[in-house]
Amino acid sequence: GWRVGAGEAEVTSTFWIFCGHAWADVELQVKGGEGVKVAVGLPRMAEMRRDGKDGYMLSWGEDGRGWAVMFPPDALVKFLDLGGNQIALLSPDIHGRLEYQILSREGMGSAEEFEAAVKLTLKSIVNPPEVKILPGKGRRGGKR
Repeated sequence: GWRVGAGEAEVTSTFWIFCGHAWADVELQVKGGEGVKVAVGLPRMAEMRRDGKDGYMLSWGEDGRGWAVMFPPDALVKFLDLGGNQIALLSPDIHGRLEYQILSREGMGSAEEFEAAVKLTLKSIVNPPEVKILPGKGRRGGKR
């Protein structure tokens, strides 16, 4: 358990990696520990950006590599700068659940290009495609 104030919280962490995606999903479930906040961070690199309204922060290096953390905007308590490193202080929802994503990309030509990739990834996470399977024209149930 995590020591929180005078009490203790039970924290379960699940880390999901998806084949073909440059991002991973982190899910925390917190029981107890009223008012628990979770700090997620990125190391200082050549360019650093953050956007609390859209729910992300990123670090991009001149070597074309970038790291980003994407989170629900309503989970953000505040951003912190610690020795040049970026920290997002996040709060679990009323059910003790917090989900955020970590993105890593290489070969980005600029911080702007990486930020555009982060925004596009965030859009696909927030609004995943919906797939509907409809019966084909002229197909009938049964054997062929």
